[in-house]
Amino acid sequence: MAKRVKSEYQEWFEMLGKEYRRLRKQRGISQRKVAEYNFNPRQYMTFEQGYPHTLNTFFKICKMFKTHPGKIMLKINKK
Repeated sequence: MAKRVKSEYQEWFEMLGKEYRRLRKQRGISQRKVAEYNFNPRQYMTFEQGYPHTLNTFFKICKMFKTHPGKIMLKINKK
């Protein structure tokens, strides 16, 4: 499992992870099914747990959920 890095943005990554989880469940995508979108399921779960990841990964996740990155950003910034 990835090592959690203390970051000034940790709270933001945790909110992002919660939004990923909400979207995944809403769309009926199982943890195993994320592999069909070229993600290692174990690695993807670390993103839902709030572990930091790259902007490129963020865009891939948005593509998996068929949503615009701005929608996710607006959603988590309202919290």
